[in-house]
Amino acid sequence: TYYQELREKSKNAKAEKEEIVAKAQALAESNEWKKTAEEFNKLLDEWKKTARAGKEIDDALWAEFSKARKTFFDAREKYYKQLDAEFKKRAEAKEELVAKAKEIVEAGKFSKDVTEEVKKLREQWKAIGSAGKQREDAIWEKFNGFINQYFDGLKSVNESRHEEWTARMEDNIAYKKQQIERLKRDIIRESNNAKESLRESAVEEAEAVIAEKNQMIDKLTKDIEDIEAKLAK
Repeated sequence: TYYQELREKSKNAKAEKEEIVAKAQALAESNEWKKTAEEFNKLLDEWKKTARAGKEIDDALWAEFSKARKTFFDAREKYYKQLDAEFKKRAEAKEELVAKAKEIVEAGKFSKDVTEEVKKLREQWKAIGSAGKQREDAIWEKFNGFINQYFDGLKSVNESRHEEWTARMEDNIAYKKQQIERLKRDIIRESNNAKESLRESAVEEAEAVIAEKNQMIDKLTKDIEDIEAKLAK
């Protein structure tokens, strides 16, 4: 009969809604926020498609379903508020690192100690953790920009220093070659003087001087070789 069918539909609807409520209650304590929120939305859609089981039954089951939903979504809201507060705290800490990096760049000083300081800033950045994608990307762009500016400047300074050092080394080689040429002239002069001298002692003195100057030439030649080896690296 009609009333029997109605009672049967009501009974089936009650069973379906009880199952929805049971699933919702099982999800209420979940902390898989994204996945579980999607599951609750699916359960809500199922609820809406389910036939009525009678006002009293529907109201009671809806109250249980709503309670489970509220438990989950209140916990999710609390979690994201806490997370946002943590992200904000991390963002502030990272903004301080940005300020320090900017200060280093503006100081325009490049040294081993300053480079170590810059490296420590990068380590501190990693240790702080993410500030959330929305904040993180913007702060990182500023921080990384200053870090790159420092290392670009350091590279330029090192290249300039290397050029200056190379020029000094080349000047040093040229000076030592001039000394060698002067010593060679001195040796020729001493040798000629000794040949012209009639005194045996004068010849011995000249030979001693020549030997000393040859030693000096050998040392200067070795110095030049060492410098050229350094320049070749």
